Amino acid sequence: MFRGLLGDNRCLVPASGFYEWRRDSRGRKTPYYFRLKDANLFAFAGLYDVRRDAGGAPLATYAIITTAANGTVAPIHDRMPVILRREDEERWLGGGPLPPETVRSVLGPYPADAMEAHPVSSQVNSPASDDPFLIAPLEEEA
Repeated sequence: MFRGLLGDNRCLVPASGFYEWRRDSRGRKTPYYFRLKDANLFAFAGLYDVRRDAGGAPLATYAIITTAANGTVAPIHDRMPVILRREDEERWLGGGPLPPETVRSVLGPYPADAMEAHPVSSQVNSPASDDPFLIAPLEEEA
């Protein structure tokens, strides 16, 4: 589905972190917030496309590429978004097809020892919630 986009439609998706949910033995899900330990912004590897809607107006879309979970994410989920290392961002954006060995090296899991995670409020499940406390560790929630 995305093979055609890999050649010339690569993009960066800026982020400060991401959420994944752990399911317990009773089926309840607890959200976790993942970020880089240095708390810097980073970029997910993405692919974009621009199509036309029924009226002919451009409709831009993108997808974040996922990969196998690293040691930090694996206890919570079996996959994670591809976080690009700074030195790989320019290679990812470069025009034209990437050699398969470059794709494999760039799209692997981010180093687990550079990441951290903590449980957060279940209020992240509501699209109406938009507050900085949503990334705060659960024990700090007011």
